[in-house]
Amino acid sequence: MTDTQARQSTGSFEVRFSGPGARWLRLLGHRGLAPLALLLLALALYLPGLTVAPPPGTGEAQLIETTRHMLASGDLVDTRLRDGSDRLVPPGLPLLQALSATVSGQGADAPLWIFRLPSLAGAVLAVLLSYWCARAFVAPPPALLAGALTAAALLLGGAARLAGPDAVLLAAILAMQGALARIWLSRLPGTSSPGRFASRSLAAVFWTGLAVSVLAGGASGPVVIGLSVAALCLAARDLRWLSRLMPLAGLAILAVIVLPWCVASALRGEGGILSGGSLTLLAGLLGGAGLGAPFAGQGIGAPPLAHLLLSLATFWPLPAFALLGLPMFLRSTRTPQVVFFLCCLVPYWLLIELLPVKAPQHALPLVPALAGLAALLLSRTSGEEGSAPRRPGRILRYGAAGLFAVPFLGLVAATLAAGPLTGSWPSPPGAVIGLLALVPGLSALRRLARGEAAAALMPALGAGILLSAAVWIFTLPSVAPSSVPAPAVSEPAGSQSEASEPAASGTAL
Repeated sequence: MTDTQARQSTGSFEVRFSGPGARWLRLLGHRGLAPLALLLLALALYLPGLTVAPPPGTGEAQLIETTRHMLASGDLVDTRLRDGSDRLVPPGLPLLQALSATVSGQGADAPLWIFRLPSLAGAVLAVLLSYWCARAFVAPPPALLAGALTAAALLLGGAARLAGPDAVLLAAILAMQGALARIWLSRLPGTSSPGRFASRSLAAVFWTGLAVSVLAGGASGPVVIGLSVAALCLAARDLRWLSRLMPLAGLAILAVIVLPWCVASALRGEGGILSGGSLTLLAGLLGGAGLGAPFAGQGIGAPPLAHLLLSLATFWPLPAFALLGLPMFLRSTRTPQVVFFLCCLVPYWLLIELLPVKAPQHALPLVPALAGLAALLLSRTSGEEGSAPRRPGRILRYGAAGLFAVPFLGLVAATLAAGPLTGSWPSPPGAVIGLLALVPGLSALRRLARGEAAAALMPALGAGILLSAAVWIFTLPSVAPSSVPAPAVSEPAGSQSEASEPAASGTAL
């Protein structure tokens, strides 16, 4: 979709976001400045605490130990967890971590934060790709708003600091969604179709993203994008547009990227590609990790709607801004832009709500879609172009302020009370920075209560940056000291595989 078409879809943007509070958004909302602004914002949100954040349980330590074993043994195909279970993880993240450790010059002896760099890069790329995905529908200023809301989400901030596959997998999913949005929109009457080179490039991006998602998270990426494609076909009542994805060439791209590791894994295993060991390896690849955990039995049991309730905190501050766009949503449910974001949101949300096993990171793919939908709705007026925007009702304004205030004040309180409650006093700088976050946070709260979404975003981002520094640098390390896995693998290269040989040869995961 061209910039002209994007501007036509949000021609009333300047009316909605007028006023001094939104001046910075209009200033930075240019094609060249917006990605740079989002890059700097993402780094400001995600870098604090990267080197000192404690691992949450044993999952991160096991993944890092797997990568260290790969580096020490020189076997980059063996992605079994070093916990004696012989479970496999998809190779994408361990290979990226091995590359990061090798480039650092420290190899298996690299510190913990080196192995977290691929997650940081994936989260930053996800923010930029959320902007690119929104640009299929809107001009740069509201797309900048979508990227900023994605970057500020607490859930993505956690994924960026931990050595897990979630951030990398999210970036792959967003690459697919951005390409899919442009291909899907090109089917509409009156929309100029992209040229042959652009069409092929979009299809290549889609299939490359699918391949990367398989390597990073197993079946998770195909499930997320498959549900979106099925919903889009139902919404359009048409299957012919799928030919623009170039499935034959796309499957070739998928095979070129994914099959080499599958074949290498099978040949390394128990006697070839048709052996029981190769089936075990393939099951491990498709089982996935991270966002694919619900399909692999990880997480905890919870009833339906648990993700919805938890997202009110883990998506902060996004829910507050999304609520302010609700009046426009009720008037725009049939527009192609809204339909696309709903097709990316609703099917996957229903799936993870219905599954009995739940974990917060399972909802991560919903963050950019909800951010894009909120930015789209907040950039439109309720009347004709040039008319004054309708102010959200008092209930919605106060509700948005409440959705912002509860998680925010809870995090500020955590910087003060977490230490005494666990028997270790937090670092004074953490408490001070948490209190300083009240200044921009209360300013954002006041603007949200007035229904001024654009004016509230900048102080909300400022509060998020300060809270990130307080929680990740000071509070969490003080109450949960980091237990970094051993920096080197002492066992011989072949001992682990020999010990686990019976399990690898015939037991399916």
